[in-house]
Amino acid sequence: MNIGMFAVTTVAAAVIVRLEWNNVKQMSAKDKTVFFAVIVSGWVMTGLNLPQLPGLHTIFGIMFKPFRPLLEQ
Repeated sequence: MNIGMFAVTTVAAAVIVRLEWNNVKQMSAKDKTVFFAVIVSGWVMTGLNLPQLPGLHTIFGIMFKPFRPLLEQ
């Protein structure tokens, strides 16, 4: 995990919540839920190190590798 990027995202999320706090208090419950879900999901995704994950082509190759002998007959 890139600690620097995670720290920057944490600070950015906190600043966004702080700057929007007056608007958040006036939102409906659904809007508050969506607002915090977007903030938290972005914060969590930063900690997942997504650039290092394999691509979709690689994942499908791994998933269907056991079936290759059946298709090559």
